[in-house]
Parts: sequence; structure tokens; C-alpha cells
Amino acid sequence: MKNKKRTFLYKLDNFLQDGTKKLFLISDFDRTLTKSCDKRGRNVTSWEIVRSFLSQEDQKKYVELYKKYRPLELKKILTKNDANIWWGGNLDLIGKNKINFSLITKSVLRKVPGRPYVKELFRLCEEKNIPTLIISAGMKNIIKVWCKKFKIEPTFVISTSLIISKNRRIIGWKKESLVNNFNKREKAKKEINKLKSKRPNIILLGDSLDDAEVAAGDKNVLRMGICDDHFPRREFNKKFDLVVKDGSLRSIVKILKLFKCKN
Repeated sequence: MKNKKRTFLYKLDNFLQDGTKKLFLISDFDRTLTKSCDKRGRNVTSWEIVRSFLSQEDQKKYVELYKKYRPLELKKILTKNDANIWWGGNLDLIGKNKINFSLITKSVLRKVPGRPYVKELFRLCEEKNIPTLIISAGMKNIIKVWCKKFKIEPTFVISTSLIISKNRRIIGWKKESLVNNFNKREKAKKEINKLKSKRPNIILLGDSLDDAEVAAGDKNVLRMGICDDHFPRREFNKKFDLVVKDGSLRSIVKILKLFKCKN
């Protein structure tokens, strides 16, 4: 990023001087830690996996919600109420269908690929005692299943919680846990503030313009965007200090390797 190279290097230099004791990592989940598509080019986000288990009638309703609210999101005129109706409507459909969570688990383990170097990223954070926070508009239960597959142990996961019955059926979702693209920053604020009191420096990973806003501030937030061309490149470049275009987390791993633990 030629226009931001000086800013990026300035932030990185300050972060390196402070060391790992003052650092923590925040990451989105779908399309950031996972790939946008599988080898056949199919969308394999956690939402798409769950949608495939809905009845045909409810899949149509799911698509109708997308067609109504997605254009508003892209135009940046989506309201908080719109977001709650959109995400809540999808989650209500999931609860209504009483989907067997064991089937979703198998599908996630089989179909949702991690980005290259995702294991190394979290292994490095663990080795260097860097806390990790995953904040996602997906579903916490699915994120945890995926993390277990890749032997990833984030310090915190903030995402919508599904309610699963004793016979492993999804019967609803916890309304107070709802995370959508509109309220990510608000939902993550409490945990971020706790960490920032002792660890003021943040490495922030995301794949959308909203992800760049999860953590407030500029000087102490190093924003790294994973760009798969689903957002205008010019807007994406404005939001992030570094843009990764090769679909891999290798660049971020290389940066983390530069950090030395400080007492």
C-alpha cells in the first residue's frame, strides 16, 4: 500500500518497541480466518452451511431477506433495526427448522476451509502470550466447532449463541447475544476495553469495511484487511493499513514473528 506505507511502518515500529506484553489480536471469522470459497468456488461461510439445512420454503425466505437488506448494507444505509430484523429473521428460521446440530458439525468440518497459515497465526499468539479475540456476525457454536478442528484456542469468542436441545436440535438463539455487522463494535467494546487497559496495542484482522471499525482509534490499531475483491478496492484501501491480496495469512504470521516477548 504505497499511500500508507509510512503510516503502517510507523505503527509497526511502535508496536515492536512495546513488545507482546502490550499487544492483542482481534479477528473476524467468516472470510477472514476461513476461505471465501471452496475449491469449486462455492460459498462456504457458516451461514451458508446452516442455510443448506433449511426447508426449501424457508431457504426462499432466507434469500428474500438477503435481497432486501444486503443492498442497504452495501449502500451504507442499513439501520440498526434493519440489521436486527435481517439477522434475527434468519436465526428464527434456523430455530423453526429444528436442525440437527450434529449434521451441521459434520458439514462444517468437511466443507469450511481455513486460510493458509491460520494454525500458525494462533500458535504464534499462544507462544508469545498474545490474547486473541474472535468477533463475528456468525454463530458461536459453529465457530467453536471449526476452531476445535484446527486446534485453535482463541481467548474470547463473541458471536450469536444458538440454543441446542439435549437431543442436539437447534431450537432457537439467545436474543441478548445477537452480533451483526451493525453492532460488532458495540458488542466487542467491553472485552476490548478490558484488554486495552493493560494492552493498548491492537492488531485487527477483517475482510469487510465494517470489520475495520470494530476497534476504535488509529495510533494504537494496526488494521490488516483480507481482500477477496468483494468490496471496492479503493474503499478497502482507505480503511486498512495493510491489505493482503493473496488469500493467505502468511504476511500476518511473518509480522508476528518480528515481535519479541518483553517483561
